[in-house]
Amino acid sequence: MKNHTVRKASDRAARTYSGGQFWNITRLLGIEFAHKKMVGDNLYSSGTGKVVAWTSLFRKLGYSGFVDYGDGLIHQSEKMQAVIVDFKSIKILEKIKNYVPVPSSDVDEKLANIKLARELSEKELLKKIKEYNGSFIQYIKNPSEKLQLAAVRSTINKSEIAYIGAKSIKYIRNPTEKVQIEAVKIDPDTIKYIKNPSEEIQKMVVQKEPYNISHIQNPSEETKLIAVQNCPSCIVSIKNPSIQLQELAIQKDPYNIKYIQNPDFSIQKQVIEKHPEYIQYIKQPDPRILAYVQQKIDSMKYKGAK
Repeated sequence: MKNHTVRKASDRAARTYSGGQFWNITRLLGIEFAHKKMVGDNLYSSGTGKVVAWTSLFRKLGYSGFVDYGDGLIHQSEKMQAVIVDFKSIKILEKIKNYVPVPSSDVDEKLANIKLARELSEKELLKKIKEYNGSFIQYIKNPSEKLQLAAVRSTINKSEIAYIGAKSIKYIRNPTEKVQIEAVKIDPDTIKYIKNPSEEIQKMVVQKEPYNISHIQNPSEETKLIAVQNCPSCIVSIKNPSIQLQELAIQKDPYNIKYIQNPDFSIQKQVIEKHPEYIQYIKQPDPRILAYVQQKIDSMKYKGAK
């Protein structure tokens, strides 16, 4: 997955210089590590999130924090900010409460935009969608496919990354198949906003980014197969994987038994016969497997005693 991640980060980095590449590469690695519940050989708890994995990765690389003086590298919406990933490296001198009241006009603004959307022509709506980077689509009742496509294709400006607009699909109640395909082409992660995606869309997504299998509620068997072929450890996101999928994962690397929930006895046997030490990665090993490993240990002790 390393080359895939670097290539993806290079294609999608909001800032193309080295700092932007580094930021995006570590971000995507954080997503993969969170998915695998690990960084290096250290296992995380099942609740570990992407941000936790990302910050942990920074600490392992020796970074304690980052400061952005206005370039927007950390986040485009808040260009000047600092991010601390290791609080042991700083000394807190004073705490100041940053109270930002929720504007009372928010609800009025939303209602005003809904009313405005009813009054505008399609041409005017297209301008609004572009102006709001796609999010204006949420105020339009039953938007046409043309408007939906405009929303997912929109960007803040020419220098901005395209997949920001693709996320506006989350505001569309019933996006057409064409709109769904367009969104996942731009940003495969948007599959998480699509209810009951077709098999074609599922396969398209996991072919490009297999770990997104975790965002598909009921993936087809073929979708699962493609995901595991491209990323064997992604089997961790598949409930009750078939023996065929389990077989495929351990054929790629026996270590992948670690990611299989309740591996079949035949799978446990294949792996443990060659790698008895991997029994530590099987949560509930079959009693026959435990007996086999114990026999191996006793045999080694006997040979050592001679």
